[in-house]
Amino acid sequence: MKTLSLTAALRTLREEPLWSLLAADKAPIYIALLQCLLVEQDKALPGSALHERLDRELDSQRAHGHDLPQTAKAYVADWLAKGWLTRRFPPGATEEEYGLSAEASNAVRFITGVLKPRSKATESRLATVIEQLLRLAEETDANPKSRIEALYAERDRIDREIDSIARGGVKTLPADRAVERAREIIALADELGADFRNVREQFDKLNRELRQSLMENEGSRGAV
Repeated sequence: MKTLSLTAALRTLREEPLWSLLAADKAPIYIALLQCLLVEQDKALPGSALHERLDRELDSQRAHGHDLPQTAKAYVADWLAKGWLTRRFPPGATEEEYGLSAEASNAVRFITGVLKPRSKATESRLATVIEQLLRLAEETDANPKSRIEALYAERDRIDREIDSIARGGVKTLPADRAVERAREIIALADELGADFRNVREQFDKLNRELRQSLMENEGSRGAV
């Protein structure tokens, strides 16, 4: 029975923008365009700038034999309808602004991960796992004695570090380890950005549904 429920869930997912982008006939071209225009260069673009840059990219693709018959504006409208792009009108802006939808962002990140997989488990990722495990063990420990012992041990560690620094023994991360941690932070920030984008899209959806329900309500103005 588990396979049946999983199949149903996957059938539903297949209709979502993430899957439709990955399964599109011209997915390699579309994903490359979206990544270059709205991931690597800018996270969001005014409509005129997006159309202009996309026009140049389409001409370059056509010059290499790719069949892309539509105009940049037509592709943007199509991608918007498919849920791969979002459109907003920021306060004070003179035109609409486009960005990747949360699902399209996840699709691009998935493909990027396939093209550039992690070659090894980095030290910073392992350290994060260990830190979270220790924190979980500490915060679920109901034994006052062991909690106090852990706090004393942490206090001793801090005192030793203070003494070391006072004696001029400041230690910094080697350059290679610092770069590794910086990359992990950037990757985490990218994932966080997609999460926030998804939350914003959910609020936009609620806003549209609320407005529609108000417009379609047949009750009196006071009741509405």
